[in-house]
Amino acid sequence: RLANGHNPRRLSLAGDPLQTLNPTGFDWNRIKAMFRDAGVDKKHVETSKFHSNYRSQEYIVLLANAIQRHREKLFPGQKAIAMDSKRPAKSLPKLIRIANEGDRLAAKEAIKNSGLSEVIVICWAPDDAAIMELMTGENKDDILNEIWTEIPDDKEGDLHFRTKMLIHSSSSIKGGEYDAVLLYKFASSETARENLTSLKKKRSDINSVSMADKISVAYAYSRLYVAVTRA
Repeated sequence: RLANGHNPRRLSLAGDPLQTLNPTGFDWNRIKAMFRDAGVDKKHVETSKFHSNYRSQEYIVLLANAIQRHREKLFPGQKAIAMDSKRPAKSLPKLIRIANEGDRLAAKEAIKNSGLSEVIVICWAPDDAAIMELMTGENKDDILNEIWTEIPDDKEGDLHFRTKMLIHSSSSIKGGEYDAVLLYKFASSETARENLTSLKKKRSDINSVSMADKISVAYAYSRLYVAVTRA
């Protein structure tokens, strides 16, 4: 309909093939076929790849590319899309272990100040309801629960964690951009570790994922990729 009555060579469409968390089913090949079926010459409906990353510094992009390349080995039909960073390298991503009380207090302080400083906190939760479970549920996280109980209610007694403490899931952070991200206890559950265990293997040693695990593994990889690339 957009091209009807006009020169379809002047119509440009853009899409993001890395929208993996909530796939839309959008298929460039189907779009190209529609134009060809309408009589547009094949040479005028070819796609151009634009894989430059203007958001993240180089080390973040390298980490994201590595995640994508591992994912490609698990799902042979899905070609990895490597990005080219347009921002210079800064500090390397760090893996921090909470080994003592001092570390624990530092982590707690960082989470309490999420969004107030340059750092935003993302936890391994699929949605807001799961974040609330981490704060107040039966299997609550000790640090998140402490923070929750220390924050006073507002006048109406209705406290929403994102109005007082900016903590996100991979879903709620989708589309956001921040100077730095803290992935708090990311993939710390047994199920998450199983779904992402291939990250600990050499790429040459990774086999394609079984049909039974395909959806859960793909979703785990997508949540990690989205969270990492918010920085």
